[in-house]
Amino acid sequence: MNLRAKVLFRVALASTLLLLIGSFLVDSNGNFPGLGPTASRTVTLLLFTAGIASSVDLLLVEKARRIAAVVFLIILVGLAAPAFF
Repeated sequence: MNLRAKVLFRVALASTLLLLIGSFLVDSNGNFPGLGPTASRTVTLLLFTAGIASSVDLLLVEKARRIAAVVFLIILVGLAAPAFF
């Protein structure tokens, strides 16, 4: 496994875990405690972007981590789905 794949895996894992933890911390309006709505949206969008981009790149680059990349993508899409309905 090369360095790029290791970094992509760690970024995908960290962003997915942070979004999972953050989903339990947000209030009823979707804001993180202590952050305003604009800052909360910015943090959330950055984490989703980093997670999806690194998962897709990991899916294309590393054969050994494809299952993990697909799991990360499923979790991220599942977390993002309520925003579209």
